[in-house]
Amino acid sequence: MSRYNGRDSDVEAICGAALGLLAILKLDSKRVIVVGHSMGAIVASEMALHLSPLGIILLGPVNPSSQLADVFTARIQLVQK
Repeated sequence: MSRYNGRDSDVEAICGAALGLLAILKLDSKRVIVVGHSMGAIVASEMALHLSPLGIILLGPVNPSSQLADVFTARIQLVQK
């Protein structure tokens, strides 16, 4: 697990980092299977919008809702303390 660096990370930022890694590695997206668990499933879904992956696997995907957003916000605040 990465240490908190004081900067917020949202789905788009994480997706951008992963897409950047694929570009650096010069991987053909049509040969990539994107896998995500929990919040990573949301990131994997976002990545699939920008790629044409061979496949996508979502394990225990989170269904974003306003209630769930409150739970995650509380977790983030707890970790920041």
